[in-house]
Amino acid sequence: MRIIVILVAVYLIARRIIDYRLTMTYIVTVFVVSLIVGLMHGAGIEYAIVNVLAGGVLFAGVFMLTDPVTSPVSIPGEICICGRCCSPYIDYSLEV
Repeated sequence: MRIIVILVAVYLIARRIIDYRLTMTYIVTVFVVSLIVGLMHGAGIEYAIVNVLAGGVLFAGVFMLTDPVTSPVSIPGEICICGRCCSPYIDYSLEV
């Protein structure tokens, strides 16, 4: 499933249907938060890679955050508010 989501993300970004900034900010933020948590618990980088590629993070970053009705319109809104504020919450909720 993750390969299909990645291919769909590349297609949607190439066709300019979704903006790459929101998706990439979300995925990178979840990766960094997962990396910090993994290093604190001794799991290493594998924890962050598995967390991002498990399916839920990619699906949320490609389809849920880029929904035209609910996503921010401005670039600062996409990067600061939605990408960085949603990531730790969603990452934490996926772990619990």
